[in-house]
Amino acid sequence: MAEQYRGSINDVRVIPHIKDMRSWFEFSAEACEFIKEHPGIMQADVVQVYPASGDRLDAKNVKIVIKIFQNLKSLGKSVFLLIANQWATTVRHREQLSNDYIKFVEDCGLVMGEEVQFTSLWRPPKYEVGIRQAFLRELMQLGNLFIFPTREESFGLVLPEAALSSGCMCILNRSLTMQMEISGMLASYFKFGSYENTVNHENEEGFYKDVAIITTGRMMENEALMTRTYMRQRYNWDNLYARYYLPVMAALKK
Repeated sequence: MAEQYRGSINDVRVIPHIKDMRSWFEFSAEACEFIKEHPGIMQADVVQVYPASGDRLDAKNVKIVIKIFQNLKSLGKSVFLLIANQWATTVRHREQLSNDYIKFVEDCGLVMGEEVQFTSLWRPPKYEVGIRQAFLRELMQLGNLFIFPTREESFGLVLPEAALSSGCMCILNRSLTMQMEISGMLASYFKFGSYENTVNHENEEGFYKDVAIITTGRMMENEALMTRTYMRQRYNWDNLYARYYLPVMAALKK
C-alpha cells in the first residue's frame, strides 16, 4: 500500500473499520442523543439498563444495584447504570428521587449523569411518563450485566427482555424461587431477600463487595460476553475518532 502511493511504511496508519451499534442496529434519534449526552453507556466496562417504575423503585431494590455498582467501580471498572423509571410524574416521585435516590448515588461515590442516570431526569418533563419500548430496547442492547434483586415479582418480564436484548450476565435473587424457574437455572444467584424470605447478612457491605467480585470474575470468564463488550467499546465511532482519526488529522495540520 505504501509503495502504491509512492511512500514508505512510515507513512501508513492503520485505522480499524467503524462498526458502531448506533448505525449497525439503526438506533433511533432519541437513543443516539442519549448516548451522545451519556457516553458512559457506550464506553463503560459494565453497563446495565434497569426498568423500574417510579412507584416500584424500593420493591425492585434499586439501591442494592447501586451498591453493587459502587463496588464494581471500586474494583477499577468503569460503570454506567441507567434506571428506566417510568411513571415518575407525581410530586412524591420527584421528591423521592431528589431527596433519597440522588443523594444515595452520591453517597456511594457514583457520579449522577455520568455513571448513574434516571430516564425521568433526562430532559424533564419529557420522559417522566416513560420512554418508548423501542428506545428502551435500543439502550438495553448496550448492557452486559443485569442485576435483578427485586423482592416481589410474579413473572418479571424485564429478565427475558434484558437477556434477549443483549445476552447480558444475569444476577438474580435466589430468595425468589420463581426467578430460578424463569431463567432455567442458567444465571447467577444471590440471596437478596424477598417479601417472604428476610435475609440478614452479618456484613452487608462485605456482601455487596463479594457480589461485585464474583460477578466480575464470571463476566471475565464468559468469552462471548467479553468479546461483545470489546466490540462495543472499541469500534464505536467516538472511540475510533479519539484514538485514530483525531491524531492523524492533527498531525496533518502541522
